[in-house]
Amino acid sequence: MSILENMKEVADLVKKIGDVELYRKIVELEGEVVELTRSKRLLEQQVEELEAQAAFKKKLSFRKPFYFAEGDDVPYCPRCLGT
Repeated sequence: MSILENMKEVADLVKKIGDVELYRKIVELEGEVVELTRSKRLLEQQVEELEAQAAFKKKLSFRKPFYFAEGDDVPYCPRCLGT
């Protein structure tokens, strides 16, 4: 069971009990959890992109004055690559 499912279950239980203030706080907390989950996904995506860029740069070889990818004769500018 995910954290969001757990939060909804707790919110439903509190709603049944009738504690409106506690229910409101739990719903607010649920919104914060959703936002944190969204932020986490975005950061994971950024990490994947940076890892892919780093892996690509490792595959390049330098032949003055440019970088070349393995098996590719199209040069890459050192300045554009940020190396």
